[in-house]
Amino acid sequence: MAADGNVRFKPVEESCSSEDETDKVTPFIAKSKSKRGFKYEKLIKNEIDDNLRSKIEEIGRKNGKPVNHFLKRGIFFSHRWLQEAFDVPLVIQMSDDEKYFSEDLQNGEEPVSIETIREQTRENVKDIIALGFDVNKTFIFSNFEYMCPEYYKNICRVQRLIKLSRMKIVFDFDDNGNIGKINFPAIQAAPCFSSSFPHIFHGKRDVPCLVPCAIDQDCYFDLMREIAIKLDCKKPALIHSKFVPSLVGGVRYKMSASKPGSILLTDTNEEIETKINEYNADPIPERGSRDNRSKKSDVDVIYHYLYYFMKSDEFDTLKTKYDNDEIQSDDLKSELIKILKTIIGEIRQRRKQVTDEMVKRFMTPRPLNYKYKHGSNEIL
Repeated sequence: MAADGNVRFKPVEESCSSEDETDKVTPFIAKSKSKRGFKYEKLIKNEIDDNLRSKIEEIGRKNGKPVNHFLKRGIFFSHRWLQEAFDVPLVIQMSDDEKYFSEDLQNGEEPVSIETIREQTRENVKDIIALGFDVNKTFIFSNFEYMCPEYYKNICRVQRLIKLSRMKIVFDFDDNGNIGKINFPAIQAAPCFSSSFPHIFHGKRDVPCLVPCAIDQDCYFDLMREIAIKLDCKKPALIHSKFVPSLVGGVRYKMSASKPGSILLTDTNEEIETKINEYNADPIPERGSRDNRSKKSDVDVIYHYLYYFMKSDEFDTLKTKYDNDEIQSDDLKSELIKILKTIIGEIRQRRKQVTDEMVKRFMTPRPLNYKYKHGSNEIL
């Protein structure tokens, strides 16, 4: 955050298609050539600084909510922690249309149908509900199903203000893709304007929006920051997450449910154990000076998973112990298996209780119950 209180962002051309000697990150490709994985200090210019972090922690404490470890370790914000700590409405967008436009999603030799994707979306919504969101403060919508007049007007306003040439630069589009991909960014980004949800914000155009997202989604909302004033809307604020790495590609690739090497919320305890135990870390390159050489913790996905999912303060000593050979990879695997079995096991149990009626309730446009009043100084 700058001295004047404004968050500084990289120009869109830089932030959306970051491609130096190590990383390529767009909404469609995320790959690092470095054995240590993505260099977030290059991708994220405006990291959460100590002053902003302190302010967030203060508001959380005031509402009786301890700070989530995702924030403490600089990983991300937990959506649910935000909802509980700040008592604000949460809107979750299911971009099922993006899946339909993707040429990578196949069912055998044929592209996946809209009907199949809609069924998958419903199952994904059940996964989200099982994480514990408050139905009275949460609206989940599918792009296929929610297209009210105000939302569509905002989409058209966005489309009119952004040139096709700019889209090609920002999203790395070429002439071989379908036109759905060109149209989609406006659909993805327009929900950051409060007037897209008249049932929640009663037509107000200036309610601020905070978007927690992975860094590869930054470009959609960075564009909206550029045009928000022309639309008489508030600029969206963003906080970025780091990628959860793939068990197959290692720290150079992000985990993706559509590719091998992913831990799924539907995995059994046996599947979790097998996937973790079958993982082998990349060898550590010997190049460079001793001080600059990669360490085991830099390249080991198991260590990175513990970074995300081990809430205990004991995690702080793991890196030194592992890099000094006081503990081995099998020790980390045993700890991670125990943690993931507990986390995913609890989610599985809650998911069994999620009914189609609950899905319908979360996805029905309706007023939400929250205390935040527009203009409050309590909100960042």
